[in-house]
Amino acid sequence: GGLAAAASSLRPPRARGANESNVVDHTFMLESATKASFFLEPAALDADGVILPNVSKKLAIRKVAHGLHRPSGPIRDFVLSRKVGDVARELGWRKPVVAQTLYRIAPPGSAGVDRHQDSVTLYTEPPSVLGLWLALEDTDESNGCLHVRRGSHRHPIRERLKRKDCGGAAAGVTL
Repeated sequence: GGLAAAASSLRPPRARGANESNVVDHTFMLESATKASFFLEPAALDADGVILPNVSKKLAIRKVAHGLHRPSGPIRDFVLSRKVGDVARELGWRKPVVAQTLYRIAPPGSAGVDRHQDSVTLYTEPPSVLGLWLALEDTDESNGCLHVRRGSHRHPIRERLKRKDCGGAAAGVTL
């Protein structure tokens, strides 16, 4: 039941179209903005996107995202708390708004998150998005601490996801 049952029915996004290297069906990602969606560890899946028989369904979950703050409950209470708002205001944001929430699960031996820029998916002109990473447990080199390249927030954006066919339910996203 619960998380394991929900995770057993997930499939990772698949490339589609003539140029499979840069067109991916991100419908699942887009739909995750309004609810808690389960994302699985790629190494825990076979070629068809099914959890391998020797992998615990609980350990196959990579993250739960991106709309965890939308329903009432402890996550919403936490991210909308005065303390979190005060941190954002101390960093210069006058009217902070929560765009997405993500609970990253890092079981022993799981892959980390590759180098990336959050502005790839949270893009605004002019840049107006601040990402706050709040560890819920102590972290260090042995269990998945965050590494940040000094000054990287000032680097140009290397890639950007753009939504195509915004009216359709199965909108594709081009890298």
